[in-house]
Amino acid sequence: MSFVRDIKQIELPLDYAIESSNNKRRSPLARLGAVFAGLVVLYPLACSLTGHLGVYYDSHEAQAVNLSSICPQVDPLPPLSEVNRKLAEELGTIFADPDFEAVAAEYLGRAVRIPTESYDVMDPVGTDPRWEVFYKFSEHLLQTYPNVHATLMQTRINTHALLYHWPGSNCSLKPIFLTAHQDVVPVDPNTIDSWIHHPYSGYYDGTWVWGRGSVDDKSGLVGIMVALEKLIEHGFEPKRGILVGFGIDEESTGNAARRISKHIEEHYGRGSVSMLVDEGDPMEHFEGIPVAMPAVSEKGYFDVSIEVAAPGGHSSVPPAHTAIGILASIVTEIESTPYAPGLARSSPIYGLLQCSAVHLPSFPPSVRSSILRSVCPSQASTIQQLGCDEALREVERALFEAGSELNRGSEEKAGLYRSLLSTTQAVDMIK
Repeated sequence: MSFVRDIKQIELPLDYAIESSNNKRRSPLARLGAVFAGLVVLYPLACSLTGHLGVYYDSHEAQAVNLSSICPQVDPLPPLSEVNRKLAEELGTIFADPDFEAVAAEYLGRAVRIPTESYDVMDPVGTDPRWEVFYKFSEHLLQTYPNVHATLMQTRINTHALLYHWPGSNCSLKPIFLTAHQDVVPVDPNTIDSWIHHPYSGYYDGTWVWGRGSVDDKSGLVGIMVALEKLIEHGFEPKRGILVGFGIDEESTGNAARRISKHIEEHYGRGSVSMLVDEGDPMEHFEGIPVAMPAVSEKGYFDVSIEVAAPGGHSSVPPAHTAIGILASIVTEIESTPYAPGLARSSPIYGLLQCSAVHLPSFPPSVRSSILRSVCPSQASTIQQLGCDEALREVERALFEAGSELNRGSEEKAGLYRSLLSTTQAVDMIK
């Protein structure tokens, strides 16, 4: 799924810091470069953030909260060997070179120019001609990344889904799994004239690459492939194996991901992957502070089909309720009773809020206070726990109410937070 970049900037409360910062917003190329650099060492590296550590005193409950225990920062994890450290530095220099931006833009632009659309309703591969474009995309990958295809073993799953394997020298180590998807959301032909640049132009204007998939998710796919290609060029040999999987219907059904998962379980065993790296944002800078924003969880979903049947009849003697009327009532009932949003302490967004409260100076003071007071000691008394829970409800109100200090009158922000932190529902197909 994707939001336009401006909407993505307000997904999390860190946007409060963005608006007061002089830092320029980062283009998709910055995200692509972050993927290159991050995958050079094959693991997400944690950055040591300079925080505002100390003690926060909660006057409501007369207890102190040790800020160093909230959002603790771990030490960076550089490559262990001197050879790999030098390789990481060398490739980091290449990717950071301003001249490489145009090279990266062309890598991404060529991928965007292939319209790999997937639709909600498609017949199986081999019977629906709309799948044929994925042959063109896999051929593009073969021609563009020859080292990857000469070094890694490739398996085609359901014809077009791709799984690559680069065995490591230590077979006792479980491989990491890097994923992305080839497909993009279809473009309504009636809207093409409304696009500033053609949706499949892959046009680079010096800052942005334009086109469907330039963010979601061909930037991630291209980042993985370029990183692997360059690692192979420079003689890198992994100790831990690397699996790479590219689905073909992430924007619709996700069937390819299930097939890839089943293949890995059947051929490598259950629990055979040490870490999965999927879509997510790159390193961002807020008020000069680097913040890593990897995607560490994702909401699940399921489809529910409702079929209504009613006796036929003549319109001159209509029944009290027709089948379409009954169905309309069901749709109305579903839409009028949405699930209530809620912030659980186990939510990654709660963790991000804690980090924002501790490390970002301009974070809204009232929300900062609520977040810090919502953190309960492990041996909290009943009264203390009640106070922590009430503070957590204050945080929920700050997120979900448009008039809060966090949202400052923006119903768009409040609505987005409610969607992120609740079970959403949508009636999107009626036959």
